[in-house]
Amino acid sequence: MSVPLDRGDRYNCFYVLMSKYAIKDCSRESVCFDVFRLLLLYHDSELCNVLDSLRIGPQVLLTRA
Repeated sequence: MSVPLDRGDRYNCFYVLMSKYAIKDCSRESVCFDVFRLLLLYHDSELCNVLDSLRIGPQVLLTRA
């Protein structure tokens, strides 16, 4: 997506979105995993569907073994 703003204004928009809407408390890890899965579903639905069919959850991808 092209945004007709200069770099500083784009950063300010990004900062406002992150400070207002991003999850601040990931103490309940499942919330972060759910958000990651939704982002994956939106951006790469085919990969998300394959992982779902194999029963591979986001926690497997995001946590260290």
